[in-house]
Amino acid sequence: MIIKLRIAIFSIIWLFKIRKIRSVWKKYYKKKVELSPQYRSDLVLSYSKFILKLFGIKIKVFGYENLPKNASILISNQNQFSDHFALFSALENPSKAEEDFNPIVSFCLEKKRYSRKNKWIFGSLDSQFLAENEQENLKKFQNFLKSIREKRAYGVIFAKENLHDTELNFPIEIFETIKESGLAIVPVSIKVVKKNTDKNQTKKFKNIEIFIHKPIKPGAVISQTSKSLSLATKKTIIDFYKGEK
Repeated sequence: MIIKLRIAIFSIIWLFKIRKIRSVWKKYYKKKVELSPQYRSDLVLSYSKFILKLFGIKIKVFGYENLPKNASILISNQNQFSDHFALFSALENPSKAEEDFNPIVSFCLEKKRYSRKNKWIFGSLDSQFLAENEQENLKKFQNFLKSIREKRAYGVIFAKENLHDTELNFPIEIFETIKESGLAIVPVSIKVVKKNTDKNQTKKFKNIEIFIHKPIKPGAVISQTSKSLSLATKKTIIDFYKGEK
């Protein structure tokens, strides 16, 4: 089934889900209604999984066991905007029992990602949209890391979109601020593999591999220079594409 037809069929479901998120965002930000981070995160997780299904994206996750139990910052490459929803879905607890919870997730996004719809979706997660002012962005990122620590959440920041995967650049200088926060750094590699072309299947899926690497623990983050942290993180992410998993 082609994408446009799939969108047409599921448009009513999509509209219902986005309206639900908008309602939650409005209650939380406008009316100051207390809604737990867990509730808001689970709501957007459900939306993320729906988006992947809608666009025929399948994910395969490696290294889930490497995720720290405490608040951490996940740093990832980016091929396209759908990677935000793919990584969010990848963080769902695969062995969640009835008494367990999924991780709480928040994002730090580039200014170009700001739109009314994205404001509702990512704003519901206490995410930060960066601006053009460097000093303002530094303060936003500091507040973002503080929020992650307080909620014991996973904070996610992506490198700028890059289809070549040979270098990673970030919208702001992040490593000195992360070093000051003392949060663990978890490098993440996202790789788009060939589409499923099995002639026996009527649907075509785009497959995404997500590899969660071993974290740089808080002690190592504090003891290293920001340059060393940057080089180590980028090398870990990029080496994935060279088959050095």
